[in-house]
Amino acid sequence: MKKYPQGKFNKFEPDQLRLKEGGGCLSLFGLPFFFAGIFVALIGLGVIPVENASELTYWLRFIILIMGLIFTCVGGILVFGRRWIIIDISKGVILKQWGLVVPMKQKEINLYMYDAVLIKLKTGDSDSADTYSVELRAKDGSKPFDLYNSANYGDSHEQAMIVAEFLKLPVNDNSTEHEVVIDSHLPEKLSIDRSFERQEDPVSVPQPPVMQSMVEETANETSITIPEKRFGLFKIIKYFPPVLVLIFILPQVASFFHDTDTPDIVKYIFIGIGILIFGLIPFFGFMISIIRAGKSSKVMIVKADGIQFEYRGIFNTKRKIVSITDVLGLDYSTTDTIMESVRKKPLETARGDLNIDYSSIGYDGKTPKWVQIIKKFVKSRGIIIKSREGIITFGEGLPDEEVVYLYNIVKKRVKGKA
Repeated sequence: MKKYPQGKFNKFEPDQLRLKEGGGCLSLFGLPFFFAGIFVALIGLGVIPVENASELTYWLRFIILIMGLIFTCVGGILVFGRRWIIIDISKGVILKQWGLVVPMKQKEINLYMYDAVLIKLKTGDSDSADTYSVELRAKDGSKPFDLYNSANYGDSHEQAMIVAEFLKLPVNDNSTEHEVVIDSHLPEKLSIDRSFERQEDPVSVPQPPVMQSMVEETANETSITIPEKRFGLFKIIKYFPPVLVLIFILPQVASFFHDTDTPDIVKYIFIGIGILIFGLIPFFGFMISIIRAGKSSKVMIVKADGIQFEYRGIFNTKRKIVSITDVLGLDYSTTDTIMESVRKKPLETARGDLNIDYSSIGYDGKTPKWVQIIKKFVKSRGIIIKSREGIITFGEGLPDEEVVYLYNIVKKRVKGKA
């Protein structure tokens, strides 16, 4: 029997595309919770004896039992929980199923209410990473149907193309500020070339009179070098807290140990750790930052066979090469495009439409003053390279005019080679 990889869309039958999630590493992660829950529940039931069994009241046993059942349920869902998505073009439906090892519940959705496959960035927070979702866009502007999520853009792009090719729908890539439409029915290379052609280029700008980067162009390659910024006031400020701890708090701790006759070995260990964390480590970090400032640089080299990224440090050089055949798209992100994206997002969500006529909903398109103030603290993401390995950014924090200028140079080179 043919095995299909977990968590990926596979053509199960000529008219069916299936995705199965759950099991594998997730099951292994849930096993400790599952067995620990069973063990605790058996203690609550009195099946497993404990030394202080006579001290356990009925209420305490009940609480232990409930805790055990909670752990067992959580672990059981992780170990046995599964989710299936089946796209059946012969019946014109999408089946979404849930169950423990086997389907136990399902929801049927009309397939023909969707007209495009979307790739969207879901921004994470302090507890979660950014993910790229693959969704089906509804014709009536209602909520999209979520198909797939991955922290890697390349994976999401691959799954989006599989679904789009199967359904003969276009792919609308909204993973960055500028939407790109990809023809899934064309051969991959041709569809990528078409997406390059369709993507609207920014207004061509002349070379800014003052640039933070250095550009070198030859017949075979384009090289962009961005020296690391020199040591400034903001880099010094971050070293103030450990210095304050070292000067004011650590002596108080030492005095406390002295007054309480704390053993010398304990006193020396705690004070030594404090000096290490708040003194030596920040000091060496400060010195390395001073030495590295202005002497390290980031370099992007665009050649016929690929794009090479380098970080040239004081002691070594780190390189990453992306083959030109793995480049899926280019984009740029400036302060203006970021703010425009943030400004449109609530309205797009409310309308479910990426092409909004703002005047029809009473919005004049003017940017409020508070947005203009916040804009000063927003940094550009620079040039964005979309590849099968993920998304790579270069030139973060550069002025908008410089980002656009560099983007036009890079895209001109890549369009001639991709």
